[in-house]
Amino acid sequence: MAQGAEVDEYDIPQSRGTPALVRWLGVVGVAMIVFMGAITIVEAGANHYWPAKDTPTVPLSGSLS
Repeated sequence: MAQGAEVDEYDIPQSRGTPALVRWLGVVGVAMIVFMGAITIVEAGANHYWPAKDTPTVPLSGSLS
């Protein structure tokens, strides 16, 4: 609110804050991001084998011809 010399015929309206729906959607969005990250980390090793058992052994020394 304006005080003293700042008094004007028009007052700036006070904010009522962030609506509850927006806060709720923000919390749900952050929870979904964390959940998807957890799923990604847990499932990262599924069907991945290192080194692959069927990969042929390639000699790394010697000439290329």
